[in-house]
Amino acid sequence: MGAAAAALGGAYYLFTTYLQDVLGYNSLQAGLAFVPLTLVSMAASLKLTGALLGRWGVRTPLFVGMLVNGIGMVLLATGMAAGASFWTVLAGLLVWGLGGGLTFPAMFVAAASGVAPGEQGVASALATTSQQIGGAIGLAVLVAIANAGLDLHPGAAPAPTAIVEGLRVALWTGGIASMAGGLLAFLLKRQPEASQDVTTSTMTSAGPRSKRSSPKTPTSSTWTGPPRAGTRSPARSASHAKSWAISFSASPT
Repeated sequence: MGAAAAALGGAYYLFTTYLQDVLGYNSLQAGLAFVPLTLVSMAASLKLTGALLGRWGVRTPLFVGMLVNGIGMVLLATGMAAGASFWTVLAGLLVWGLGGGLTFPAMFVAAASGVAPGEQGVASALATTSQQIGGAIGLAVLVAIANAGLDLHPGAAPAPTAIVEGLRVALWTGGIASMAGGLLAFLLKRQPEASQDVTTSTMTSAGPRSKRSSPKTPTSSTWTGPPRAGTRSPARSASHAKSWAISFSASPT
């Protein structure tokens, strides 16, 4: 997850830099340039990812998504050139969007797989945190790579060809990182669902025991006298709390 977030988080910034600093787009034009990527990514997430997850499980769609994502970034870098047009990067943009649409749903499904229902929120939070941290680290690394060959002294104006060369190297690095992360996810072995087995065995072993057990009656050594005034039995307290909750939820706000 960290590798995909690192590659995607930095690639968005790099492509925006290419649009504005090399092609001369304004903010609105640069934002509209992401529309094809967004549409392809939405279509892949809604129509394709679910079918692949149901047929192949989590690992294969995650591997395919990160592989396609890396290929799209490499194609995007190949189409960049000083003085070129938007159409030279459109193919890489579409492939990149397809890979992103496959990757992110599969990542979050993988993060929640094998997790107990009561811990799904924790798993989702950890996945989101990993995504944000990986994106921040990836952005810093890729921007450092893109700026490595530029003259950044005050008053210096880097040539568009130098900017494009740095962006290409950074996108190639991000694409390779994405493909490597997909390969790593594919090679990881599936962990056994130990928590489900433990729960099943515990319920099986506890069943007959609960049938054989009988409620204990108070003896003379444990009886401490009649209940004091103002105290309730556990059953009565639970019934009171339940009725209070029902009346509270039914009352108008």
